[in-house]
Amino acid sequence: GSLTIDASGGIQITGPVSIDGAVSIDGDVTVTGKLTASDDVIADGKSLKSHVHGGVQAGSGQTGAPL
Repeated sequence: GSLTIDASGGIQITGPVSIDGAVSIDGDVTVTGKLTASDDVIADGKSLKSHVHGGVQAGSGQTGAPL
């Protein structure tokens, strides 16, 4: 089954949350506290686990933005 919540005023959840399955949110999300991901985090198509950087230099140089 599924659950749809239509709350134009927003939703506030206080306390630990554990969800086993997929969640789709259409709107902004604000997290105050630690957010833990056991797999990967993908933002704008870029994987937190496997993205690469351009402009890598040996020593104390800074890398370029993720490719």
